Parts: sequence; structure tokens; C-alpha cells
Amino acid sequence: MLIALLPLLGCDAETGGRDDASFIVRNRPPGEWDTTDRWRLVEEVRIGGGASGGPSAFGRVVGVALDSLARVWVADELQHQISVFEPDGRHVRSIGRKGAGPAEFQRIAGMRWGPDGNLWVLDAGNSRFAVYDTAGKLVTTRSRAGNASVSPWPGGFDNQGRLYDLGSRHQQGETSVTTLARVNVSTGAADTLKLPPFRQMFFGSITRSDGPNKRTNQAPVPFTGTQVWAVDPRGYAWFASTDRYRVERLSAHGAPDRVIELENRAVPVTRQDKARILENYAWFEQQGGKLDPSLIPNTQPHLLGFFFDDAGNLWVQPTYPAGRNTPLDVFDADGTYQGRIEGPLRLLSRPAPAIRGNRMAAVMGNADDVHSVAVFRIVKPGR
Repeated sequence: MLIALLPLLGCDAETGGRDDASFIVRNRPPGEWDTTDRWRLVEEVRIGGGASGGPSAFGRVVGVALDSLARVWVADELQHQISVFEPDGRHVRSIGRKGAGPAEFQRIAGMRWGPDGNLWVLDAGNSRFAVYDTAGKLVTTRSRAGNASVSPWPGGFDNQGRLYDLGSRHQQGETSVTTLARVNVSTGAADTLKLPPFRQMFFGSITRSDGPNKRTNQAPVPFTGTQVWAVDPRGYAWFASTDRYRVERLSAHGAPDRVIELENRAVPVTRQDKARILENYAWFEQQGGKLDPSLIPNTQPHLLGFFFDDAGNLWVQPTYPAGRNTPLDVFDADGTYQGRIEGPLRLLSRPAPAIRGNRMAAVMGNADDVHSVAVFRIVKPGR
């Protein structure tokens, strides 16, 4: 009985209460910040998004990074290159082209700064990491430990110099299991972390023969949750099922050992939302599949994604109504909710924003899905 009651204790705090502080942190709005110490974002420069060509006419941005000189690095999957910009938005250089040779990319999925001070670019099409110094020179290439890929790439490094990558993803029916590969880049030692199984709802699947091979296309039910993950600077892997406002930390033994929650009201799914999204499933019906609109939930997932800054704070982007500015919820390294920051309109959750010190680079999209990159100064009163 005592064990069963523990999750109910400590929930009366107005800003946040801890239930068995070694495991779960339950939070309530409005958070620890008040009007005098609330963080805010001040936009400094915006790169791209216009109709003109040139290096800032981005195709599909899958990664952003900030270096020690406050320059902005932008990874473009469609153009197969990395572009570098001064803090004021002036173009410095572009790196790469399509191909399989040195300094060439087949499919950029993302990038992160490594413990060696170099930029590690995941070239998923060539199954390797291309490592560049801050002058844009190719230093080396490294093979991947995993054989699966997702774009934009959610992996990265911890403060111990270990690289986290997507190792594998196995799907059996509606259940998938994701395994992360963790590599010490200085010694080459590697191990794996397995995320808990995740069940996603599907309208069904279509299997077709392609010569000796079979190809299966699944049609997920819209507005149902997905599983997302990220790594914090201390080396913990975190995951969430987006249908709940709940972010969980994975222990070294593979079981959740820390949970962060926030009371949150889900955004309703309107009839217009359902009609609009079902238009994207015409391919499924044309191939003989059947759609069951009754499976679509009445509310959207609570989360779009989450990421960590270089100080270990957790940033969560909750789902928000169309036409509103993007909200960002900030939690400290212990999981206590600090408060909500209002970002600009149409701030994308993937790729995740990059934070270095008090600056943030993030990808924005307009109604035509044209990408631009905005750089913000994070104003922290009293710091």
C-alpha cells in the first residue's frame, strides 16, 4: 500500500512537487520563474527564408550549430552541403557536394560538435561521419556503429566524449524497439542502450513484391503518439512518448530511473484537422488500404519534441494551436519546471535548436515549408 501511495504524495505544491525524488518529478504551471527572472528570447538575425537564391536559399535544413566565434552552421539535406554564416548573417563558406568521395555527402542527417572541437556531420547515405575543423577542412571520416538512420538526427555527444547514434530499429506489427549505439570516440569502446518497446497505431499496411524482395508500407494513425529521444550532457539518454507530457531518463541498466512530468492541456483535433490530414493518405487507399477515421484521437499529442542545452537544462516544445507563437518549456537539470518561453511563429521541433551559452539557433518554416534559421539571445535576468 505504501508503494502504491508514493506517486500521490507531494502533489499539492503550486509550482512543482516531487514524488519519490529519486524517480519522479511532477510539475504544475506556472513554474519557478516570476515576472522578474523569467527568461526570454530576443531575435538577433534571421538567415534565409526569402525568394532569392544563393547559399541562404535552403532546401531542407536538418541541423544547426553555433561555434565559439558565434558563427552559424547550417546543414542542408537537399543541397548536400554545410553553409557557414557570420553572427550578422553574412555568408562565410559552403562545404560539400553530392557524392561518395572525400568532402562529399549522399544524405546529411544532422551534425554536432565533438569533444575534439570539430564538427561531426552524419552522412547517412554514405553510412559515415565526416569530421570538419572550424575552418571547414575535412579532418577525417569515421564509420557508423549503427545501421539505421533518421533525419533530422537526434544523436550527439556527452561531456565524457561519447557519441550516441541510432543503432537499430526493429518493427514487429505495431511495436517497435529502438537501440542506441554509444561509442567512446577516443578509445573506440562501444555498447548499446535499448529504449522501451513502443506501440504505435496504424490504419494498416500494404505489402508488395519487388522482385525477390517484399516492401511493406505502414499507414500510422495521425495525431497518435510517437517515440522521441535525446541525450543530455551528462550522458543520460532520455525518451518520451509524445501522447503524454512525460520525459523519462534511461539508466545504464536499461530501465527508466527518472521521470519528469508537467500538467498540460492537450490541443483538440478539429474536423478540419482530420479532413486535412486524411488527404495525405490517398496513396494508402489507392493501394487497397482502408482508413478508419474513428481511430483518430480527439486531441493532439502533448509533445512535439525536447532537447538539452549545454548546461543540462531540459527544453520541451509542447503541441500548440495553429497560428500561435511557439512555446518552449524549460526545466532545470533536476527536473523542476522553471517556466515557459514564447518563441516565434513556426519554430520547428526537428531539427532541435542548438544552444551555446546564451545564444540559440533554430529552424523556422513558413506556410510554404520554406526554411530559415533564426538566432536568438537568451536573456536571463539576474544571471
